[in-house]
Amino acid sequence: MTSLFVGIGKSWLEWRGKYKAAPQYNFKQDEIVSPPYLRKVSRISQATFVNLHPTHFAVAIAPDGRTINLKGGYNELSPGYYNIHYVDKQNRVNYIPRTEDVTLDGFKVAMELVISYRVIDPIKALEVQNPVDTLLRFIQANLKEFIRSHKYEQILGDVDGHKIDDEQVVIFIKERHIDRSPLARLFYIVDVVVKERIGDPKVIDLREKYQISQKQLDNQKSLQIMNQELEKKIADQDALIKQIKANSAATQQNIIQQMEMQKIELEKARAEFKYRQEIGGKAVDAIVQTLSNQTYPPDSAEYDVIRELLSELSASTFQNGETSKGSKSSKETAKASNPEKISELTNKLLNLNWHKPKPPA
Repeated sequence: MTSLFVGIGKSWLEWRGKYKAAPQYNFKQDEIVSPPYLRKVSRISQATFVNLHPTHFAVAIAPDGRTINLKGGYNELSPGYYNIHYVDKQNRVNYIPRTEDVTLDGFKVAMELVISYRVIDPIKALEVQNPVDTLLRFIQANLKEFIRSHKYEQILGDVDGHKIDDEQVVIFIKERHIDRSPLARLFYIVDVVVKERIGDPKVIDLREKYQISQKQLDNQKSLQIMNQELEKKIADQDALIKQIKANSAATQQNIIQQMEMQKIELEKARAEFKYRQEIGGKAVDAIVQTLSNQTYPPDSAEYDVIRELLSELSASTFQNGETSKGSKSSKETAKASNPEKISELTNKLLNLNWHKPKPPA
């Protein structure tokens, strides 16, 4: 008979519960457990039906003080009055305010974190007083410990920007949390985000001054390098100009020397031409004088001299007029021409004329 009533009660509870909407409790920022909801479990049904929202856990405190983790749907319970609490099941995000402490080398550093976490054991949520505040205070204490156990440049970075990355901060916080019971069984830390790192104002001021002086020094070095390069370019350009001037002077001197040589050769050629003209003129005068003598016509000796003299004059004329053409015959003819020979033949012809008998008066 009792089992019959239990079966009827179960069917009725399930029928009624399935048609009710699952209530959703809006948790505050620092709250993960709702206020208790009193529920009576009758002797007939010896059970209750829980319409559980997917973002909630449900925990019941039995009349004997035991804590029971309820599941969504039908739950068998002993008769009596139960306090039912909803526990937040979602990932939660909290801000860790600026936390300041002194580094290992004696400088002030402040850090700000954002932590995301969730409940993994809803029963433990009822066993820890102010669980969210407790978790955040412990994380803040861990953050202070992290600052105290590291040097300033490790946290904020050296002058070249080298520093501990955020992942090492996350690992440090999570490892400290795992070693902490019962919070480690209540909460699972999903992630830790380093929002900001704030350095000591004195160090920041010193670094800014150092960076300014370093920048000025770098600018001076760059300017010095530029000046050196410019001076080198100017020196190279001056050397090139001097070389060009030297080459130009040498070329000019060479041209002047060539012009002087040409001038000397021209004067020499003019003098030689003038000499040849004088010799040729005397030879022609001697020939005319010999041929124009009506009293004593030329004899065979004179004709021989005249022929030889005319041959030399012909060679000399050809040399003066056409040797510049550069032909082989002209060169050979020019070599055969001899002014001294012409002069000798002219004198010989004049002597022959001189030794002829004078005409009667």
